[in-house]
Amino acid sequence: MKKKIICLIISMTLVMSQGITSFAIDNVGELIDSEIEIQEETALPNTESTEDTVNIVTDGAEKSQEAVAESSVEAASAEEASLAGGDASLTEASTEVLEAVTESSEIISAAEGISGDVIDTATGSTTELENKESEEKLKEIYEIEKYDDGVTSFEQESNGSKATANGITSGNWITGSLSASWDEDYYKITVDTKGYINLSFSNTFVDTSSNWSVLLLDDNHTYYRENIQGDNKKTVTSNNYGVSPGTYYIRVTMGSGQYSQIGTASYKVKVDFTPSDSWEYERNGDKDVANPIENGKEKAGCIDNSSDQDYYKLTVYEPGYINISFTNAFVDTSSGWRIVLVDDKRTYYESKIQGDNKGTVTSNNYGVASGTYYVRVEMGSGTYSQIGANTYKVKVDFTPSDSWEYESNGNKGVANPIESGKEKSGCLDNSGDMDYFKISVERDAYISVDFSNDYVNTSSNWKIKLIRDTSSYSNIFEKEVQGTNQGYTNIGKAAVSAGTYYVYVTMGSGSYSSIGAATYRIRVNVFYNDEQVKAFVTRLYETALGRSPEPAGLNDWTNKLMSGEAQAVNVVQGVLCSPEYINKGKSNGEVVNDCYQAMLGRAADSAGYNDWTGRLNNGMSVNAIFAGFVGSKEFANLCASYGIAPGTYQITEERDKNAGVTAFVSRLYTQALGRAYDVDGLNDWCGRINANPSRDNILNVSTNGFFHSQEFTNKNLNNTEFVKVLYRTFLGREYDDAGLADWVGQLDRGENTRDGVINGFANSQEFSNIMAQYGL
Repeated sequence: MKKKIICLIISMTLVMSQGITSFAIDNVGELIDSEIEIQEETALPNTESTEDTVNIVTDGAEKSQEAVAESSVEAASAEEASLAGGDASLTEASTEVLEAVTESSEIISAAEGISGDVIDTATGSTTELENKESEEKLKEIYEIEKYDDGVTSFEQESNGSKATANGITSGNWITGSLSASWDEDYYKITVDTKGYINLSFSNTFVDTSSNWSVLLLDDNHTYYRENIQGDNKKTVTSNNYGVSPGTYYIRVTMGSGQYSQIGTASYKVKVDFTPSDSWEYERNGDKDVANPIENGKEKAGCIDNSSDQDYYKLTVYEPGYINISFTNAFVDTSSGWRIVLVDDKRTYYESKIQGDNKGTVTSNNYGVASGTYYVRVEMGSGTYSQIGANTYKVKVDFTPSDSWEYESNGNKGVANPIESGKEKSGCLDNSGDMDYFKISVERDAYISVDFSNDYVNTSSNWKIKLIRDTSSYSNIFEKEVQGTNQGYTNIGKAAVSAGTYYVYVTMGSGSYSSIGAATYRIRVNVFYNDEQVKAFVTRLYETALGRSPEPAGLNDWTNKLMSGEAQAVNVVQGVLCSPEYINKGKSNGEVVNDCYQAMLGRAADSAGYNDWTGRLNNGMSVNAIFAGFVGSKEFANLCASYGIAPGTYQITEERDKNAGVTAFVSRLYTQALGRAYDVDGLNDWCGRINANPSRDNILNVSTNGFFHSQEFTNKNLNNTEFVKVLYRTFLGREYDDAGLADWVGQLDRGENTRDGVINGFANSQEFSNIMAQYGL
């Protein structure tokens, strides 16, 4: 009860300044009267000391009421005086009220102590049941007295500027009211680390046309501005706003409407600060004050107003490539963000992200040199009320690499160097972009250019040219490559003299939206004479066939490589799949070792040897190894040392497309048919599963495909042998006697069919586990 009285007296003291003293007096009296009634109704029976306690409490409460009432009368008189001569008498009266409260508190504290003693006395002088009932009654009174009033603190005037702002702590509500239409209530919070702030506001209900204006700001910047309608019936919480160490202010003022409504109402405001280094912080509106962003680490932020720009910067110390990932909260379909990647000279990437985006949008890779790069996030289109109320997340990934083009390389003067036989990747930043590469030729030689690209559409393409370093930009050859190209295309080959040559890539025809979102790859090969090429062919013969090449074979392969008709992987395939090599009858392990030596220039490592040997044992062909090695850095480096292009290799056989499927089908041949696969059958069944890898289709191949085959039917197995095959095929083990007897018995008695038994095995958990081992 003590807390109730104090809370109400404080409230009364506050509202007296608004001229409603009588309301507080009535409430205090009413509260004390109800306390007297409770104590009288719950007096302990058969105990004189209990009656004494009630009398003491009642007497004390009445004295409190009289003291408060007396002081309140004085306060009321002071209020009248204050209307004419100021607030001094009102302040004095308020002080007397508080003194009365203090006296009341002491009386009630004494009563509480006596009440505790009474509980002990009652326990010893009544029956056990009566003691329990009496104790519960007093505890009930005690709990009522100790209830939590839920109020943390009240604003203190004057707080009408930043200099006089009330302090507010994170996570705690503060209650206030506006004393005049021009009143401004300031609150401040100081943080000593980076993080983010959000603001919560609630108000008592007033009319629909009046509102509060709430701002979050510091000395330089406004983060949040919102008008809270008077008929708001819930707590309004702002977005999160990133901040650096410093002091931040909340300002509450009257917005629009009638002060007669706003002035009679109260509001509550709360600030929550969360330490974090993953939020943008203001000010970061230009490159000079850009927030640092770590490679690969996500930053969260929000746009504070329709013209706000959030800048982030990343410094890299070596060439490589950058991409940007952006995620946003779902808003409407007409609003969006704009994300831009720039440096001090140019724009690399610019994209508008729609507000109804439901995933992460990742840019293409953009090659960069060492330097500082900036990501700018701003409002794109639509309404700020949508964009500003929601959080975005941005991430920058930088990968060091010497195999990517980097800007600026838009003319011969800033062309990227490119080495013979070494692949460079790149992308066109805009429809007018040109990427230049340069290579020096020391003496008479041949130049060959190869180009590949990500698949786009049929109407867009790239244009590639080879030119000589002359004032006339003499064009040696050029070619347009369709966006549907999916492998390396030879742009041309020409005999050249000593000098510097340039290859440039630009957009051909079609839409830039398709070309700009795709990556291309380019390779320039310089052949000074045919000796390098001959050395490659000779080495391959010696490694795989164990002999030097015959002149006809050497010249044939050399001419094909020099003309661009063949590339390195084609020669490897031609030699290792030749009748001469096949007739050597090498084991799968020996074939794997020869592939390592031919294409990687080294012996197989243990893990690689076991993996590829197992694949060949399960039915894959050596072509799978060619396809696996052709894109490796080791093969590219080996080819570059001979001045030739690695090339690409396309898988044609179904058995070489999925190692798990091939091994699974190979096992079916062994377990169901009792023999090794044949290549045609293996390709057929692998093709059926590759085309439809669903569980139902795999079960159909495993059951109907093999057990309904003519080959299996011709085995003419009795029921016992038939069930034993099912155990091996579907359970991967030999039968158990009880299980075998059960299944055979069902068949012998005509209780089940062979198809029914097959389905029972095929749908078992054990067969599901076997399928999972093969990735099915």
